[in-house]
Amino acid sequence: MKRSSSAPAAPQHASRGPWLLLAAVAVLCVATSVTFPIYDPDLWQHLAAGRQVWESHQLPHTQIWTWPTYGAPDVMHSWAFRVLLYPFWSVGGVTGLFVWRWLTTLAAFAVLWTVARRMGAGGMTSIVMLVLAALVWRQRSMARPETLVAILLALELWILESRRNRIGGKDAAESAARDHSLWLIPLLWVWTQAHISFVFGFAVMGIYALGDLLARGPRAVTAPASGTWLASLGRARLLTLLAAAAAIAFVNPYGAALVLQPFDFFLHHRNEPLLRSIDELRPVDWSENLRNGLPLFVIGWPLLALVRAVRGKLDPVELMLCAMFTAAGLASQRFMGFLVLAAAPFMARDLAAWWRGRGSAPLGWMRAATAALACIALCLPEWTRPEPRPGFGLDVRSFPVVASDFIEAHGVRGRSFNYFYHGGWMLWRFHAERDRLPFIDVHQAGTPEIRAAYHAAFFHRGAWRALDDTHHFDWLLLRRTQAAGDSALDFADDDTSFARVFMDDAAALYVRRAGVNRTVADSFGYRVLPAGTAKLGALGRACEQDSALRKETRAELERARASSPHHAHAASLLANVAMIEARFAEARALLLEAQAIAPKMRLVTERLAIIAARDSSSETGGSKP
Repeated sequence: MKRSSSAPAAPQHASRGPWLLLAAVAVLCVATSVTFPIYDPDLWQHLAAGRQVWESHQLPHTQIWTWPTYGAPDVMHSWAFRVLLYPFWSVGGVTGLFVWRWLTTLAAFAVLWTVARRMGAGGMTSIVMLVLAALVWRQRSMARPETLVAILLALELWILESRRNRIGGKDAAESAARDHSLWLIPLLWVWTQAHISFVFGFAVMGIYALGDLLARGPRAVTAPASGTWLASLGRARLLTLLAAAAAIAFVNPYGAALVLQPFDFFLHHRNEPLLRSIDELRPVDWSENLRNGLPLFVIGWPLLALVRAVRGKLDPVELMLCAMFTAAGLASQRFMGFLVLAAAPFMARDLAAWWRGRGSAPLGWMRAATAALACIALCLPEWTRPEPRPGFGLDVRSFPVVASDFIEAHGVRGRSFNYFYHGGWMLWRFHAERDRLPFIDVHQAGTPEIRAAYHAAFFHRGAWRALDDTHHFDWLLLRRTQAAGDSALDFADDDTSFARVFMDDAAALYVRRAGVNRTVADSFGYRVLPAGTAKLGALGRACEQDSALRKETRAELERARASSPHHAHAASLLANVAMIEARFAEARALLLEAQAIAPKMRLVTERLAIIAARDSSSETGGSKP
């Protein structure tokens, strides 16, 4: 079979060794970029849903994830991804999750490399672009549905670009062989079952269909003389397949409800206060995306496309894809990954065209080594970020791991209230037990009214009381880290109908003093130590004056410190008590302990400096500060 002139191979006289070296370094760079501890809260609900399907051998069609709307009709979106992911966990645990990440990432990037080569990009250019793309993609690589979608998007581009870059009328047999556009129908069906981003898959196909209608000259779509009836449709082929794919998408376990989900979100829910507060649904945070090279894609892709147009090689498909993915990626951090995946092969092609105009030499060992070192150098700023650094395992510091152990050990049950951030963990940890279901899950299940009341309860005391009056919670599982304006811990501290029974750095657990958890409240309730910050100042001042209160506070802090390995808060406050009692060596040890557990703990360095200054003053005979 002949090779398309638009996809030149590496020079025949060049050794394969340099190419293998560069490819090996690129693979290691891409794999390293997505190798860091998984901290995504969605993971636990994905695993819980996958476990539910595998154990029950059926897809749930009612809401079984939260208790306020339990039993209501429901659609389990991303069901295909969850069903595929769970066996990786059940067989390999954490290693299985990382195998999933590596396999999906490398598969997607390998296909994208093939796309770039098919489009005419030089091998070195495409490799460097993909290494850069992986630095942005790493944010979306934590065993999420997008990891599967990345392969689907790459395959879609490969099918469409293979078709678009064929020889056309010169070789009808090769033209037909390269037109795999019929495969787009099952591909888009799988995408619909895997993630609500399937609308991008249909949009990409629509853009290429429009490109067919706009095409002129030798690259215009022509039908092979001996082709099938579908091939005879010529420029209308993609439009016909697009209509077929849209119709077949409705043939799924949930019918129209699954297909209409993203449209329902866009039209009715995207402006809800709770959903607008979710980080990944917000516009790009540039402070988090300077080291990874995202600006190069946001600025570089349209510039390269325009330069190509100025040189007389206008590509309407590229311009439309660039506009769509750039707008989506900037509007929502959730879609940044799709932006770089789509951009990489086009940018590689455009850069290669510019580079060839200035002449190039075969890839030898020196050029390969230089390019390999450049790949590593480009990655180092992102790899050396404080968070997330390369590593292996699960980062569960922000999840109520030990609090869940307490709940199970002491039989805490009933109607819960929780941060949605913890909802997935609760479902995973408690196997979706009816009396331990979350109030709200990581996907914010429930009615718009429930979501609005839930969101308001964190900021307005009256809204919190109204929500509790409506649902009469039996226990509360709240995050210890309070965001700006979040007063839920303080509201709970002030509510005398609840007792604080467990506290660590991740979570605080409250149970109602009356009801099913009364015994737990009586046995484990903290009397003076608050979980929130509003009362800490007053407690500290009172401890300075009242030695009996100080003794009780110290005892409760020691209990909190002993109850969990994640006890930086307790150690930090114990250091304050020690400083009040002039036990500065003990205070220093406690502060260093807190700092080791939570390096970003507030005011630790300042207090250590005060102790150091005091010790220095004592050694020189000066007065104490």
